[in-house]
Amino acid sequence: AAAGGGGGGAGGERGPWVHGGDDGARGCRREGGPEEDSSSARARGRAKSAADAGVAGLRPAIAALAACCASAASAVHASLRSLASAVLQRGAVPRHVAIIMDGNRRFSVARGLGRVAEGHALGYTTMVSVLDWLYDLGVSTVTVYAFSIENFKRPADEVETLMSLARDKLRELASALNSRRAAARGVRVRVIGDLELLPKGVREAAEAAMAATAHNEGATLNICLSYTARHEIAAAVHTVARQLRAEKARPETEGRPPVHGQDSRVHAPSSACEHARTRNCKCADVRSCASSDKYVEDLIERALMTDASEPPDLLLRTSGETRLSDFMLWQGGFAVLVFLDVLWPDFSFRHLLWALLQYQRHSRACEAHARAFRRAPR
Repeated sequence: AAAGGGGGGAGGERGPWVHGGDDGARGCRREGGPEEDSSSARARGRAKSAADAGVAGLRPAIAALAACCASAASAVHASLRSLASAVLQRGAVPRHVAIIMDGNRRFSVARGLGRVAEGHALGYTTMVSVLDWLYDLGVSTVTVYAFSIENFKRPADEVETLMSLARDKLRELASALNSRRAAARGVRVRVIGDLELLPKGVREAAEAAMAATAHNEGATLNICLSYTARHEIAAAVHTVARQLRAEKARPETEGRPPVHGQDSRVHAPSSACEHARTRNCKCADVRSCASSDKYVEDLIERALMTDASEPPDLLLRTSGETRLSDFMLWQGGFAVLVFLDVLWPDFSFRHLLWALLQYQRHSRACEAHARAFRRAPR
C-alpha cells in the first residue's frame, strides 16, 4: 500500500484519492478523466461569470450607499463643527490669526505624489477651508505666510512651479471671494511683501485680487508673498528715516504733513509731549516728540506693510517646527504661539479647535502684558 502511494488495494494499485499540487500541501482531489476536468472547468467559468455579473449589478447600489454614507458623515461633521464653534464662541475669540502654513513639500514626499506642486495645491485647498472656519467663528483678520523671500533660493524649477501655482490660485481666490456666499462676508485681500521680486504674471494676479476685493470691508485676508519680517522692518525704518530727514529740513514755522493719514497736530517743542508719556503719540511734529522712543516706534509701526491690521492675537505653525521663520517678528510680540505636529495639507478642524483652546487658556495673560507695555512710559 505504501508503494502504491497511499491506496488501499492489493498489488499496490493506486487508490481513488491522490494528492494535488507539487508537495501535497493543497489537499487531495478526485482522480478523473479529461472529460470530467473539462466539465469542471466549464462549470467554474459559468460560476465566475455569474458572480461577476452579480457584482456588476451591485455596483450602482454600492456606489449609492457609499455616497449616502459620505453625505451622512459630512452632515455629522458639519453639525459637530457648528456645536464646537458655538462652544468656542462662549470664550475669547482672536480678532487676528496668523498662520505659517508649513509642510506641503514633506506631505508630497510622504504620500509619494511625485510633484511638489501637488502638495502645495492641496495646501491651498486646506487654506480655503480654514478661512471658512475662522470667518464663521468671527475672526476678522487672517494672515497667511505663503512664500518667503528666502524661498527664492530653492531650485529654479521648484520656484517656477510655485510661482505658476501662486498666479493661478490668486486668480481663483479672487473669483471665489467675489462669489455670492463669500461676498456676504466681504473679505478684502491684501498681498503683503516685496511684489517687485515676483514674476510679472504673479504680480498682476496679486494686484487684480486686491483690486477685485478692495471694496469689501467685512474681513481681511493678508497673504504674505515674497515676504520676510526683517525685510519689512528694514523697509519701514528707511521710510521713517526719509520722513524724519524731510521734517528736519522744513522751516520751524512750516506745518508738518500727517504721517500715514494720521492727524497732524503741531504744538510747542518739549522734552516729551503728553502723548508720548502715555505711549499713544500720534503727532507728526518731530521736534515736539523726537526725544520719545515711543514716537519712533509708532512711526515704524505705521510704516509696516501690515499697518492696516491689528497685531495678531494667535500665531500658529504646522509641521512640528517650533520657530517663526522670519514671520511677523514685530507684530507678533504678544501673540499666543501654537505649534502643531501636523503637515499643513492634513490640518483639520480638530487641529484648529486645539489651537483656539490654547489661545483661550493664555489670551488673558498675553493681553495683560500687551496693555502694560502700551501704557508704560519710556
